[in-house]
Amino acid sequence: MFSSLSVILDIKFKNGEITYNSVWTEGVVMLKSELNSKKKETTKPINPPFVFRDPSFPKKIYGSACNLKELAEILPYIPYFSIEYHLYRIESDDTVSSDLGLWMRYIVGLNSLSDEIELLGASVEGLELKDKLVNLINSYSLQL
Repeated sequence: MFSSLSVILDIKFKNGEITYNSVWTEGVVMLKSELNSKKKETTKPINPPFVFRDPSFPKKIYGSACNLKELAEILPYIPYFSIEYHLYRIESDDTVSSDLGLWMRYIVGLNSLSDEIELLGASVEGLELKDKLVNLINSYSLQL
């Protein structure tokens, strides 16, 4: 079974407003899993994964995660410069973009973690940023 889903590729904040730069629509596969009885079925949409890319070569992917647990598993192996790029960058129109914070808020649904990620990205950089983010994600994933 297929369902249509719109995925926002670029989200930017400007003066408290959200602007969407591009929208991508794709069929999303629905997973069917049979439960203990013969005709009981459930369907779950597959969330779009968060993909860590090389800022200089966007086709180069370092890893991806579909949920908080997967993020906690791959984060130690992601280069710090890719983490920096996805946590805090100033766009050409002077807006700030935190891809990971937005994914955490709108896909995973963890607003408080999203806020902490965005604050972290705005205050720390380099290997220190990576270490603090790994610790933050690990602490949240252990709580779930």
